[in-house]
Amino acid sequence: MRALLSDPMPINRTADEDGSAIVVVTLMGGKKARLFAEDFDRLMEEGYSPVWDVSSSRSAPYVFIRGISTKRVPMLRPAVADLIVHRKRRQNPATSRDGDPLNLRRDNLFIPPYAAS
Repeated sequence: MRALLSDPMPINRTADEDGSAIVVVTLMGGKKARLFAEDFDRLMEEGYSPVWDVSSSRSAPYVFIRGISTKRVPMLRPAVADLIVHRKRRQNPATSRDGDPLNLRRDNLFIPPYAAS
């Protein structure tokens, strides 16, 4: 049975290999994303939904907020990585240094510069 968009998926608080406090969020499709606990807590305090999914509608897969948020957001499905790095509207989407879109640790994310034309 498929979860409803309002049903939070399993969330596990743990420590990463380096001892950092992280949260592992189970996505709608069963994959797992990880991020620093402080970033997860901030997103929840700001009113974002804990129901997340993974999409590949950009040039690379990304984790987005799927559930109903109490926060009014300008985007229908905001990318979690963009929210973590505070991406501005005219910047490229955030991407991961290690190529793993499920690794949402802040130290793994960056906003690539626009290529010179």
